[in-house]
Amino acid sequence: MASLLSGAIPWGSLIFAGVLSAGIGTGSWYVTRAVYQDKLETRIAADAQAKADAVKAAAAAQHAQDLIAQIAAVAEAVAQKAQEDARHAAPSYIVQHVRDTVVCVPYGVVRSINHYANGADPASIAPGQSDDACAPVPWRSLTGDLSDDYITGNENAEQLNRLEDTVRKQHATVPPAPVEQPSWFQRTFGGK
Repeated sequence: MASLLSGAIPWGSLIFAGVLSAGIGTGSWYVTRAVYQDKLETRIAADAQAKADAVKAAAAAQHAQDLIAQIAAVAEAVAQKAQEDARHAAPSYIVQHVRDTVVCVPYGVVRSINHYANGADPASIAPGQSDDACAPVPWRSLTGDLSDDYITGNENAEQLNRLEDTVRKQHATVPPAPVEQPSWFQRTFGGK
C-alpha cells in the first residue's frame, strides 16, 4: 500500500485544484457581492431621491396652504371691518328712519324673539302678562334688536362660507397619498 507521503497522490495537483476552486469561489463571491452592492446603492439612491421629492412636495403644499391661509386671514379682517362698520352704522340709520314711538308689540312676540335670539326662557320675560298684552317696547329698540340679530346672523354665515372656501382651497393643495412601493427586499429578491 502506498503511503500518502510516498508520492502516489499528486499533491501538487490537489493543492492547485484546491487553490483554484477557492479562487473561483472567492471570485464568484466578489462578483455577486459587487452586483448586489451596485443594486443596493442604486436602490438607496432612488429611495433618497424619492424622500427628497416627497419633502419638496410637502414643502410646496405647505407653502400653498400658508398662502391660502394668509389670504383668507386678510379677507376675514376686511370682512370683519365691514361688518363692524355696518353694526356701528345701524343705530344711526335706525334713528334716522324709525320713529321712537311706543306701539303695541305683544309680549308673545318679545318672548319669541328673545327666546330664539339668545335662548331666554319665555316664561321669565314679564311673568304674569299674557302673550297678547302690549309690551312697552319702542320701535327703535325693537328694530335695533332685530337689526343686531340679522347682522350677527349674516356675519356668522359669511364667516362660515369663507372658512369653508379656505378649507376647500387648502384641501386642493394636498398632494395625493403616494402609492405604496415594494420594499427594497421585494424589489431585489421578488416576493412579498
